[in-house]
Amino acid sequence: METLSACPVCKGPSFRPYLETKDLYTAESFNLQQCPSCTFIFTNPRPNMTEIGPYYANDQYISHTSHSNSLMSKIYRIARKFMLGKKYKMLKPYLGKTLLDYGSGTGDFLSYFKEKGQEVTGVEFAENARETAKNLHGIKTLSIEEGAKLKPKSQDVVTLWHVLEHMHDLEEKLAYFKDILTENGTLLIAVPNINSYDGQHYGKNWHAIDVPRHLYHFTPHTLKLLLKKWGFTCVAMHPLPLDAYYVSMWSEWSIGSSKISGITKALYRGFISNLKGKTDKNYSSLAYVFKPIK
Repeated sequence: METLSACPVCKGPSFRPYLETKDLYTAESFNLQQCPSCTFIFTNPRPNMTEIGPYYANDQYISHTSHSNSLMSKIYRIARKFMLGKKYKMLKPYLGKTLLDYGSGTGDFLSYFKEKGQEVTGVEFAENARETAKNLHGIKTLSIEEGAKLKPKSQDVVTLWHVLEHMHDLEEKLAYFKDILTENGTLLIAVPNINSYDGQHYGKNWHAIDVPRHLYHFTPHTLKLLLKKWGFTCVAMHPLPLDAYYVSMWSEWSIGSSKISGITKALYRGFISNLKGKTDKNYSSLAYVFKPIK
């Protein structure tokens, strides 16, 4: 385990307890702490980079097993297919020639954008996900080490779909994204929002806390603050409304709701979360579009 002694956003040296929660799969307890200076919330202490691997080695971890035949994988695939069109519409004004998807998983997003004429590159740490991308879509994605060798100023768009919250080397990666983006490039970052209605309602049982895999727990304020440090400004925010239903469903099941009642309650909580999000912009998950500050 490693313990952070400075806030990843503002470098503040003191923290206050935020909540204690458990790993969804191992039931191991972890603590979330909050920086009183900038309000950033993060898992602390946490497994270091050599210890984190086994926490992903679970058959239920959807992002790397989404092509199985389980019911949840099928639901996940239907939702993902629907969202690919939404993501294309979201990114269309910013597209150039090249697009890098960092944390590209099994390659569905890359395949879709390749069909739209983009020169796509994927970087993915999980070997099994890279193999699936190759076998299923004919797309060769890069390992982390291979991705580090990409040429500076080579990517018009860089996307991270629920990836930034997993990164131990946060500053190193943000410097890397800034380096490989073209001068007027676009960085899209999608992350859960712990300030959302469903995040606050479920508290320590909110599925999107997902300790210890999620190292950071962003709000719109703290993500914008972090990216400003690295020379980016937020030019747009897009809600990911399906996430509120999906996360609420898993949250309900984690607190003991039956399969049917969990789905019913999740439909209600997700609807309320999205309704409130229209007013306060605190949707369950948000995709932020960043541009370099000139």
